[in-house]
Amino acid sequence: RIGAFHDEETLFDYDFAMNYGNWAVVSKIGNGGASAWDGSREFDPEHIDLRWKLRAEQRNDPSGNYIRKWIPELKNVPDKHIHTPWYMTEEEMK
Repeated sequence: RIGAFHDEETLFDYDFAMNYGNWAVVSKIGNGGASAWDGSREFDPEHIDLRWKLRAEQRNDPSGNYIRKWIPELKNVPDKHIHTPWYMTEEEMK
Protein backbone atom coordinates (compact mmCIF):
# COMPACT_ATOMS: atom_id res chain seq x y z
CA ARG A 1 0.00 0.00 0.00
CA ILE A 2 2.90 2.35 0.59
CA GLY A 3 3.72 2.36 -3.14
CA ALA A 4 0.10 3.07 -4.04
CA PHE A 5 -0.03 5.94 -1.56
CA HIS A 6 3.22 7.33 -2.97
CA ASP A 7 1.86 7.21 -6.53
CA GLU A 8 -1.32 8.94 -5.38
CA GLU A 9 0.72 11.89 -4.14
CA THR A 10 3.29 12.15 -6.95
CA LEU A 11 1.89 11.03 -10.32
CA PHE A 12 0.65 13.73 -12.68
CA ASP A 13 -1.69 11.31 -14.44
CA TYR A 14 -2.90 9.56 -11.29
CA ASP A 15 -6.03 7.43 -11.59
CA PHE A 16 -7.37 5.61 -8.53
CA ALA A 17 -8.61 2.47 -10.32
CA MET A 18 -5.50 2.11 -12.48
CA ASN A 19 -3.13 2.69 -9.58
CA TYR A 20 -4.62 0.16 -7.19
CA GLY A 21 -5.36 -2.30 -10.00
CA ASN A 22 -1.73 -2.18 -11.14
CA TRP A 23 -0.42 -2.57 -7.61
CA ALA A 24 -2.69 -5.61 -7.12
CA VAL A 25 -1.33 -7.19 -10.32
CA VAL A 26 2.29 -6.42 -9.44
CA SER A 27 1.86 -7.91 -5.97
CA LYS A 28 0.14 -10.94 -7.55
CA ILE A 29 -3.02 -10.69 -5.46
CA GLY A 30 -6.48 -10.91 -6.93
CA ASN A 31 -5.22 -11.96 -10.35
CA GLY A 32 -5.06 -15.72 -10.10
CA GLY A 33 -1.54 -15.85 -8.71
CA ALA A 34 1.49 -16.73 -10.80
CA SER A 35 -0.57 -18.16 -13.66
CA ALA A 36 -1.56 -14.63 -14.67
CA TRP A 37 2.13 -13.91 -15.29
CA ASP A 38 3.05 -17.07 -17.18
CA GLY A 39 2.55 -15.50 -20.60
CA SER A 40 3.09 -17.35 -23.83
CA ARG A 41 6.21 -19.33 -24.67
CA GLU A 42 6.55 -17.38 -27.93
CA PHE A 43 7.55 -14.22 -26.03
CA ASP A 44 11.06 -13.10 -25.24
CA PRO A 45 11.64 -14.17 -21.63
CA GLU A 46 13.61 -10.98 -20.98
CA HIS A 47 10.51 -8.75 -20.75
CA ILE A 48 7.79 -11.32 -20.23
CA ASP A 49 6.00 -9.37 -17.49
CA LEU A 50 5.67 -6.33 -19.79
CA ARG A 51 4.41 -8.01 -22.94
CA TRP A 52 0.70 -7.91 -22.19
CA LYS A 53 0.96 -4.29 -21.06
CA LEU A 54 2.84 -3.28 -24.20
CA ARG A 55 0.32 -4.99 -26.45
CA ALA A 56 -2.55 -3.17 -24.75
CA GLU A 57 -0.65 0.12 -25.17
CA GLN A 58 0.00 -0.57 -28.83
CA ARG A 59 -3.65 -1.38 -29.49
CA ASN A 60 -5.05 1.60 -27.56
CA ASP A 61 -2.52 4.24 -28.63
CA PRO A 62 -0.65 2.99 -31.73
CA SER A 63 0.97 6.37 -32.46
CA GLY A 64 2.10 6.83 -28.84
CA ASN A 65 0.44 10.21 -28.20
CA TYR A 66 0.24 9.52 -24.45
CA ILE A 67 3.92 8.56 -24.27
CA ARG A 68 4.96 11.60 -26.31
CA LYS A 69 2.93 13.86 -24.00
CA TRP A 70 4.48 12.62 -20.75
CA ILE A 71 7.98 11.67 -21.96
CA PRO A 72 9.16 14.53 -24.15
CA GLU A 73 12.51 12.81 -24.74
CA LEU A 74 10.62 10.32 -26.94
CA LYS A 75 8.61 12.85 -28.95
CA ASN A 76 10.67 12.30 -32.13
CA VAL A 77 10.82 8.51 -31.91
CA PRO A 78 9.18 6.83 -34.93
CA ASP A 79 5.76 5.26 -34.30
CA LYS A 80 7.10 1.74 -34.82
CA HIS A 81 9.46 2.18 -31.83
CA ILE A 82 7.45 4.45 -29.54
CA HIS A 83 6.34 1.56 -27.31
CA THR A 84 9.68 -0.27 -27.45
CA PRO A 85 12.46 2.32 -27.91
CA TRP A 86 15.07 -0.12 -26.62
CA TYR A 87 14.79 -1.99 -29.93
CA MET A 88 16.03 1.02 -31.90
CA THR A 89 19.43 0.76 -33.55
CA GLU A 90 22.09 3.34 -32.76
CA GLU A 91 21.49 4.87 -36.18
CA GLU A 92 17.76 5.23 -35.49
CA MET A 93 18.52 6.94 -32.17
CA LYS A 94 20.39 9.82 -33.85
